[in-house]
Amino acid sequence: IRDNYQRLLSAFRSKRKKFRLFYAVKANNNLNILRILQKEGAGADASGPAEISLALKAGFSASNILYTGNYPSDSELEFAYRKGVIMNLDDASLLPRLLQFGTPSFLSFRVNPGVGSGRFKGLIFAGPDAKFGVPEKDVVAVYTAAKKAGVKRFGIHMMTGSAVLDPGYFSSIMEKMLDIIAQVVTEVGITFEFVDIGGSLGIPYGEKDKALPIDKVASLVTSAIAARE
Repeated sequence: IRDNYQRLLSAFRSKRKKFRLFYAVKANNNLNILRILQKEGAGADASGPAEISLALKAGFSASNILYTGNYPSDSELEFAYRKGVIMNLDDASLLPRLLQFGTPSFLSFRVNPGVGSGRFKGLIFAGPDAKFGVPEKDVVAVYTAAKKAGVKRFGIHMMTGSAVLDPGYFSSIMEKMLDIIAQVVTEVGITFEFVDIGGSLGIPYGEKDKALPIDKVASLVTSAIAARE
């Protein structure tokens, strides 16, 4: 576990010193595994109150927990807000519901960049038919609304697929995300403190599958970012 974490972290951090790696608690929520990753320096990616609670119990600070709830209830939104974790809203309709409990100083939205991929059809999380994330056409509007509500600091997130083994996919989806970011920065007048590129990193399932070259993925993604700076 430690070796895999450090291998992935090093591939990106060797090119982007501020790169951070968040572990999806849903992948395996065993407390001992969470504690190992917390000690290695990981953040935690949580999808609900139970995962937030487990991450806190494992030693993750609230500021190092990203919460993205799909179709959360008001009580789930309130729980996450009260715990002080990083709020990452999956849909525009969640903003007014969150504001019932207060205005977070920091807010992120999960964006559907319009493109997704993956080995399994049911595990493609972006594109025209996906049910997750703010559609590209609505992204400027949701950040404008958040700014008007008093939010001062922002992040942006995408999670587009699963089990992707094509390195080129990650650079192409990053390019698409950067186009969206540029539009928001220009039209809303905000800057982003983080850009969460999501997961989708595949592993070989069959004998003929080739392992994803993590170093190449890191190089392609970070080069796409550098070209826009």
